[in-house]
Amino acid sequence: MVSIGKHATVRVAAVVLACMVALAAWLAVQPVEAAYAADNVKVYRVYNQWSNEHFYTSDQNEYKGLVAKGWTDEGVGWVAPASGDAVYRLYNKWSGDHHFTTDKSEYDKCVKAGWTGENVAFFSAGDSGLPVYRLFNPYETKFFHHYTMSESEYKKCQKAGWEDEGVGWTAAAMGWGPAPSTGGSANAGSGSSVIGDTVYITPSGNAYHRTKDCASLKNSKTILTRTLSQVSGSHSPCKLCYH
Repeated sequence: MVSIGKHATVRVAAVVLACMVALAAWLAVQPVEAAYAADNVKVYRVYNQWSNEHFYTSDQNEYKGLVAKGWTDEGVGWVAPASGDAVYRLYNKWSGDHHFTTDKSEYDKCVKAGWTGENVAFFSAGDSGLPVYRLFNPYETKFFHHYTMSESEYKKCQKAGWEDEGVGWTAAAMGWGPAPSTGGSANAGSGSSVIGDTVYITPSGNAYHRTKDCASLKNSKTILTRTLSQVSGSHSPCKLCYH
């Protein structure tokens, strides 16, 4: 449940710094887009360096508008299904904070407490989806929730003092980092930046895949789930998934 009015006496900058270090690790190489169902929805992730807020939206115009105002483009946080369990969005006009939840009773409680209900932001993929983790920062008085598909970022935030709130909802597919800048200075490098650690392999294959729906896996009887760190030294990225 969202902790309305929960305050702490000390603000710990290291909490945010540790999470940003984890983020930088997966955005350090040139990203590419994943293949996903045509009716799925991209959920964009942006970061406000002045307030330390991360924000998530499926509205491309809202996303582009924030980037134009100086927010840092962090690409697609995850890919949501076109339908499923609702993920609600709320806005706190006093703090400027946004909150996301699948719990309608939590949503209603926040509205009664003065938050502005912004209805359904996107959808969850349910039991068949990939986890999007939810964390709470007890040291902050605003922007105290964070959502990520990256298991490494999730764990680093916990080590820095964030409280684990488990899986907030699930995604249809992993996200990816922002497109490289035209000047070539940002996101320099080779390979792919995947926002999320889950990949798929076969017992006899030598490639890892971004999604189980990859065309090269259609005849595979056994598909194994692994983390990117487990296979990075033994497998190469699939040419269809990471083209």
